[in-house]
Amino acid sequence: MQPAIAAKSALYSVMLARKGFTGPEHAFEGSGGFYNCYTLDRPPQPASFLIPPAPFGIEELVIKKIPTCGIHQPCVVSAFYLRDKYNLKYTEIERVEFFLQEGGGTLVSMPFSENAIPQIAAQFCAPYAIALALTMGDANVRRFTNEAVIQDKETIDLARRTVEITRFSDMKLANYPQSKTYSRYLKVYLRNNKILEHEYSAVTLCEILTGDMAFVKNKLSQCLAVYGDVDPETVDRVVTAAIHLYNAKDITELVAVLQSEN
Repeated sequence: MQPAIAAKSALYSVMLARKGFTGPEHAFEGSGGFYNCYTLDRPPQPASFLIPPAPFGIEELVIKKIPTCGIHQPCVVSAFYLRDKYNLKYTEIERVEFFLQEGGGTLVSMPFSENAIPQIAAQFCAPYAIALALTMGDANVRRFTNEAVIQDKETIDLARRTVEITRFSDMKLANYPQSKTYSRYLKVYLRNNKILEHEYSAVTLCEILTGDMAFVKNKLSQCLAVYGDVDPETVDRVVTAAIHLYNAKDITELVAVLQSEN
């Protein structure tokens, strides 16, 4: 799905540029934007499509901190936090509950199910991503290859014991009595009867990533090298050219590098 979104954005950008409209951010967002439809919010009123949003452009694409759907990434960060703070082990965890939004039911909230393409099943599954953070302590791109997912039996097992709570009141959180806008919540039940809780805001996550080009370079390098079929020197040349796009007049440099590596 993500490559399709990027391809669609590129095509729309070209068509809009021909008409004199340019600008890479916040395109077609607002009440009728793709993101809102994707997260299964209420359908927008038809009138919302009659007035172009400002600025007029295409969807903003970002390099994610974690290679999974953005809506549940705060819960994954919470899983990292609890694992590190309490030195959690897979064998200590009984079950996990998480809350994304009132009513729940997002496309990535469903229980983990192994299908023909394990990578896709894992990347678009909140229970799997949360379980991975708790069992492995990281969510590197290499954890999401088909082979890695199939072999990671502990994460698969914990993912099946990780469930979405669709009403905040049903979370019964001792430390967070009220839900905050843009915050997500995680609750980990341990076999010794202890219960761990954590809240993390999607806004905080976005602020951390804004303008961090070192992070972007590292993530692009991980993606290019994930299967081990691209040598480090080539990875560095491609990533450097991609980073330079931020200030480049066109894509000539990047295209030249890619063509030279074919």
